[in-house]
Amino acid sequence: MGADTANVFVHVALAQFVSIGVPFGTVPTQPESRVKSLLVGGAVGLVIGLLAAIGYFLILVRLDQSVYSSADMPAITDYPVLIQIQKLPRRSATWITRTNGKLITEKGA
Repeated sequence: MGADTANVFVHVALAQFVSIGVPFGTVPTQPESRVKSLLVGGAVGLVIGLLAAIGYFLILVRLDQSVYSSADMPAITDYPVLIQIQKLPRRSATWITRTNGKLITEKGA
C-alpha cells in the first residue's frame, strides 16, 4: 500500500466514523429532528460533565493531606501526639472575626 492509498483509507475511515447517523455515501431522505439532536447532545454533555465531576471529586479526596484528628497522625509521622488543641466555640470564632483577628487582652475592649 502506497502513502496516497493509506491516506485515502484513513480519510474514508474517519468520514465513516464521524457520520455515525448516516452511512457514508448516502443522502438522507428526510431531515433529522433538531429536538432529537439537542436532546442527544444534552444527554452526552450531561454524562461527560457528571463523569468529570466524579473524577475531580475522587482525585480531590485522594490527594487530601489534611489532619482531622489525632488518629490521623500515626499515618504521617512516628512521633506521638503530645497535646491536642480543642476546637473554638462558635461565639469565640465570631468575636475573633469582629476584631479583625487581633488579640485583645484588655477586658471590655
